[in-house]
Amino acid sequence: MLYQPFYYFNGMLDIPDGNESFNLNYAIMQLGTKVVVLQKPYITFGLDYYQNFENYQEYKEIPEKFQDQKTGIVSSIGWG
Repeated sequence: MLYQPFYYFNGMLDIPDGNESFNLNYAIMQLGTKVVVLQKPYITFGLDYYQNFENYQEYKEIPEKFQDQKTGIVSSIGWG
């Protein structure tokens, strides 16, 4: 199985507990796959790649070393 959703979030709070200091937009593409490794026991392996297309250089509230961190990879193993 291969999937490629796109997520757009407008004006998300930087801290979702009510103590926010600014809002962020996110434009995230995800490319993911999930494969069945074994049928019995049922075991799957998944891999997801995320890319955020927003530019955070203008946000001085974000530390400079984090402003360009816009990619992510997540792996998973399922059983049952």
